[in-house]
Amino acid sequence: MQNEVTNDPASQRASADDLHDEARKIVLATAIKYGLITFVVGGILLLIGASAAGFTISVDDPNVDGLIVMLLTVIGGAIVLGVENGRRKAFHFELAQRIVYRIQAEMNAHTSENTKNRCQTTPL
Repeated sequence: MQNEVTNDPASQRASADDLHDEARKIVLATAIKYGLITFVVGGILLLIGASAAGFTISVDDPNVDGLIVMLLTVIGGAIVLGVENGRRKAFHFELAQRIVYRIQAEMNAHTSENTKNRCQTTPL
């Protein structure tokens, strides 16, 4: 997302909207990643623990409901942690992009100021 920085308010608003959309995607992707990793790791650990204890996991077993609730609770907690971590990443992303945009705007202003000065001082 390397947009040219201008002083046009519409362009600046579009850049801000792009930053906000990208930040939202970061939060969502991080939450999904945390949830999926927890689901896979939790499922594997559940199966390993059950087989090590000599249990067979069956849908008809009433204890399975408790295990499923426990696993879903852990997954929910991981998703919440993923959202928080994603928000932190998104904040850093937005901050870095805003700094880059500000630097580019300053460079554009400085370049246009130098161009004006050269045009005014150059004899015809």
